[in-house]
Amino acid sequence: MSIIKTAITQGVKVTAYPKYIPDESKPLEGRFFHAYRITIQNNSANTIQLLKRHWNIYDTIGGMRSIQGEGVVGETPVLKKGDTYSYTSCCPLSSSIGYMDGFFQFVDLQTENQFTVKIPHFDLLMPGVFN
Repeated sequence: MSIIKTAITQGVKVTAYPKYIPDESKPLEGRFFHAYRITIQNNSANTIQLLKRHWNIYDTIGGMRSIQGEGVVGETPVLKKGDTYSYTSCCPLSSSIGYMDGFFQFVDLQTENQFTVKIPHFDLLMPGVFN
């Protein structure tokens, strides 16, 4: 069972919904496929725009790797106060146990100040690993 995780930074709420995808996984070949949905809710006073992402991905066999880039899934969404934005992506691992965390870089469009928003740590687990 996947556990939903949430973090709030400067009024921006980030929620992660991980899910193991058995149809895309091949455990005997060392492929464990996970999807995750990220929901970002702007509860701050101003309009903000997501500029960049930074992911830390840990795999018990593959170790730690970092991924960074502009926006998410090819977009740099603008969120007014109260707006919510969601996207889905995926992550293959070479082991049955891993996790992800990281941060988003936003800009406040009123003040032009950039700020970092935490992405909560969430586990990527094949079901039954700890049973």
